[in-house]
Amino acid sequence: MVFVIAGPSSAMPSGETATVRVAQGQLRGRRVESRSGGAFWSFQGVPYARPPVGPLRFKDAQPPEAWQGVRDALKDGNICTQPSETPSQEIIGSEDCLYLNVYTPRLPPLKTDALPVVVSLHGGAFKYGDAGVNRYGPDYLVAEDVVVVTLNYRLGPLGFLFMNDACPGNVGLKDQVAALRWVKENIKAFGGNAENVTLIGMSAGGASVHFQMLSPMTKGLFHRAVAMSGSALSPWAQQTKPADTTRRLARLLGCASDDPHALVDFLRGVDHKKLLRAAYTTDAKGNSLKFVPSAEVVVKGVETFLPAPAYELISAGRHHDIPFMMGFTGKEGFLQLIFTDVRKPDIAQEVDRNLEDLLLPELPRLPKGFNRAAAIKALRDFYLKGKPISRDTLQGFVDMMSDINFCEGITYSLNCMAKHHTAPLYHYVFTVDDVLNYMKFLTHMNEKGACHGDDLAYVFDTAAFPAKLPPDSSALVARKRMVRLLSNFAKTGVPSSKQDTHLGVEWKSYKTDEKNYLEIGSSLKSGTNLHAERVAFWEQFYKHH
Repeated sequence: MVFVIAGPSSAMPSGETATVRVAQGQLRGRRVESRSGGAFWSFQGVPYARPPVGPLRFKDAQPPEAWQGVRDALKDGNICTQPSETPSQEIIGSEDCLYLNVYTPRLPPLKTDALPVVVSLHGGAFKYGDAGVNRYGPDYLVAEDVVVVTLNYRLGPLGFLFMNDACPGNVGLKDQVAALRWVKENIKAFGGNAENVTLIGMSAGGASVHFQMLSPMTKGLFHRAVAMSGSALSPWAQQTKPADTTRRLARLLGCASDDPHALVDFLRGVDHKKLLRAAYTTDAKGNSLKFVPSAEVVVKGVETFLPAPAYELISAGRHHDIPFMMGFTGKEGFLQLIFTDVRKPDIAQEVDRNLEDLLLPELPRLPKGFNRAAAIKALRDFYLKGKPISRDTLQGFVDMMSDINFCEGITYSLNCMAKHHTAPLYHYVFTVDDVLNYMKFLTHMNEKGACHGDDLAYVFDTAAFPAKLPPDSSALVARKRMVRLLSNFAKTGVPSSKQDTHLGVEWKSYKTDEKNYLEIGSSLKSGTNLHAERVAFWEQFYKHH
């Protein structure tokens, strides 16, 4: 989940404007003064596809229409329909939401070569989020001479409804493909190099990046990739019975048809806010329907994004062979405390009693007919030392939730890729615990370690934090390191070398026989075999259950 916080824009307009021409027409952007110093050109709310409304709902994104005259690109476009992150869960946003933003340090004609491009995919569990400048301010990356693109994509049932050949699904991921195609066609107008594109994402954005690595639709559209705290194997990023979920949604809205095409036509006619209210109405246990990526059925005349389940594609080595970086924070599982705070004795006891219900739905790779009790006992014995959940076993609980939701899928993917990949792989763990840790700041969490989402403000300028930090601030040093690692990778495919005096460490690639990683903490430290005991546990767990 991504938490929204209101605040001033991360950058201030200077009043100067410029016009560029893309395939669809002319765009007017503006010169923006960065909160951290310097300036860049900003083009916001640029349509990369036709509005997916009416008969285009649930359909693949269509190319954008041309316009006459000069179109203003001076503010963020509409966010996609989603629940607000307030207790009311009010439905906000618009179906007309397929817009992107382009930020560039300079416009053509360039005195230098075309600039590397970073395309960012936002997080939010495929349910929330947007590419707005208040959370994804490009200031730090642009300052490293990189063109930055951020984009919205359809979420929830509007982005991930599946109903066999009547609705093959994954149009939210296909929106991302449409944006990448737009970048390939148009980024030259902003000074960017269409042959040097790095795809980056955090959380659901990280899972999206991984899915894009697996898709035949994106071959040649990007050349490097960074998946942060999310993978195509994360349990929250996949659904195994998506057609059943769609039938349940239709029944909630009054349609009991068994005909897939009639059912999808019915849902296409439901008001978008009514559709989402039904999808996210919770049951007695607090659960709602889940609309996230799934394997597709092949439909004639429709491009297939995911031709098989992600696990099969990953295990078989069917991915783009390009430089790839993948990692997680040191304490991803702190995220679970936001929803079930087991530091409170009454909640700890309830979670302990219902551990099977909490964990087993999050383990989709377990075979049918597995021994439920034995699986839970194995998890409890390893992470909790056989004890009940309590403050005393908090760190074990957090590590368990970290591994189930994030780390195990990332490590498994890296190990599979290392067997088939010729391009370099890079693995990291982010352990910075400082004033810019985003999720801990928003939730007032005082536990030690880096939570899921804590790395956001070390890459992007977010309005949650003050514009400037003291020059000797350890958080500022950590941010500069993180941005340098990512911008180096975007430029060359190598995040750090001994020759980079700003970083002072060589980040060795991850290999089958040399499982190197970089710890990004108060300093940069290289190591091998991260979380070796936990990795070995999961290898045995899936063999024996």
